[in-house]
Amino acid sequence: MIDIVFPNKNEQEFVEMAKKLGIQELIFVYKDRKDFCTGTNALLVEPKDVRKTHDKKTMAICAASREAIEREADIVYGFELLEIREHTHYRASGMNQVLCKLAADKKVKIGFSFSSILNSYGQKRAILMGRMAQNIMFCQKYKTPMKMASFATNPYEMRAEAELKAFFRQLGWTG
Repeated sequence: MIDIVFPNKNEQEFVEMAKKLGIQELIFVYKDRKDFCTGTNALLVEPKDVRKTHDKKTMAICAASREAIEREADIVYGFELLEIREHTHYRASGMNQVLCKLAADKKVKIGFSFSSILNSYGQKRAILMGRMAQNIMFCQKYKTPMKMASFATNPYEMRAEAELKAFFRQLGWTG
């Protein structure tokens, strides 16, 4: 399994934890290219900077937005984290069929972050899990590529592949 993490000058701790958990490869995500270390790296960029990042043969990861999908970022994550008011009769999960079809056409992966669930609690966690379940359903229905990862900001937020798969299977992930 390949996991995506956001190190803060603690890359070695992430590597050690990955070995303990049986993770084969880590993708280190940075905001600036000068922070890159040995191994696989990616940039956390604004949607307007995706093309510049691709020109330099670097993976572009963006926070959730339609513009990020339209500009063909490699991974767009966090749709369920958007602060959208829930309505009485339907869930506002951040995704819809239009975004799923667009992501499928552009071959943009939709990322699902385990860390966001780990760092939430109570009703917020329940809402987040419901939104993730709905987004997973949309992505599967429209055959949108998906990526489950820990998106950890510290090594203790990482989880083994079997644990991530079991959790996301409970949210409706098949595959």
